[in-house]
Parts: sequence; C-alpha cells; structure tokens
Amino acid sequence: FKKGDIDMPGQSFSMYSVRGFGQLHLFQLPFIISGGIYLLRRKGYKQFAVIALWLILYPLGSCFTINASALATRSIIGVVPLQILTAIGILWSLYFIKNVTFKRLYIGILSIVITLSFYNYLYTFYTKYPLYSSSTWGWQYGARDIINYFVQNKNHYDQLILAPEFN
Repeated sequence: FKKGDIDMPGQSFSMYSVRGFGQLHLFQLPFIISGGIYLLRRKGYKQFAVIALWLILYPLGSCFTINASALATRSIIGVVPLQILTAIGILWSLYFIKNVTFKRLYIGILSIVITLSFYNYLYTFYTKYPLYSSSTWGWQYGARDIINYFVQNKNHYDQLILAPEFN
C-alpha cells in the first residue's frame, strides 16, 4: 500500500514505481478485508478458494528469477484478485446501509476519497516521478542521441557499436 519498488531496500531501479505508493491504494484495505469476509460468510467458498489460490500462487513468478530484488511487474497479476475483493467489499458495505440518504452520502464520501487518492497519485506521478526516474537507472535516456550520432557520423568510422548491456 505504501511502498513500491523504489522504496524497497537495495532497489536501484526508479522506473517501475512512484515513491510512497504501492500496488494498491490505502482506501482499499478495509474493502479487501470485508470482501474476503463476505465470501466466507455467504458460503462463497468456491469463489473465495479461486481468489485465495490466485493470491497464494501469484508470488511464485518472482521465485524463479535470478534477480533478488522485488519488481512490481512480476507481481502485478496479484492486483486483480485484490481489486475483485475491493469491489465485493464496497458492494457489501452498501448492503448494510438501508437509508437512501445515508447510502447517497456514503457513496459521495467514498467517491471523494477515491478521487483524492487517485489525484494524489497522478499529481505525484506527473510532477515528482519524472525528476527521479529519468536517471541512468531509470528510463535509460540517451540511446536516441547515440543513434542520431551514429547516423550522422557513419561515414567517418568503419564500425559503430552500441553495447547491449544495461546502462
């Protein structure tokens, strides 16, 4: 919820996440929990079993890699069942509110919280993220300039080589 790749110890890549943000928004946590409780209480064991199995198995993709550090791209598939649980939790919470006025108020407040959460992420993504992700350990800026140099100077050299190694 609060840490992405860049916030993990020993992580040097800055291109896969925004500082201070994880794969999920914090407002989702109570809904994920309540969605799981709902599936267990409503005898939705088959649905719960599928989602639980999905959540147990998705980290295995990272287990078979050489790189010891976590990468969000390897675990993004695990976000799907958590989104499903979030949706179920939101719908279940609406079920408890019988009064139409309170239900509208709840939906309005929830909409504001979700909008502010997304705004905060997008603001950080478009203002702060570009400042630290454009480094050499970020998006590898500069390859286009090298290729342009190669094209302009190809007649001055017998051979121009761009090494394929990272950075």
